[in-house]
Amino acid sequence: MRGQLRKLLDTADYPNVTLQILPREAGGSPGLEGPFAILTLPDPIPDIGYTEGPAGMVYVEDRDRVRAWTLRFGILTELALPCDDSLDVITAAMNLLE
Repeated sequence: MRGQLRKLLDTADYPNVTLQILPREAGGSPGLEGPFAILTLPDPIPDIGYTEGPAGMVYVEDRDRVRAWTLRFGILTELALPCDDSLDVITAAMNLLE
């Protein structure tokens, strides 16, 4: 597990990566609805939603559903710890494993 945490810290250094932790104190959140991704492509192609689960993967092109996922992402980002605090939490967890 220590190696996995180290990999997260290393990945956080990439310019295209934002790493945030959603603390337990946030309680129930839109994150409980399951994993998703929003694929943003060059104009004029609209954003596309992507999710996967036991039934397989699904691409969602319906603009209202993609907008709902975009709002969900914004809520999760606001509930999550700031990047620096998230990295501190990961570092502390990694140090406990020494």
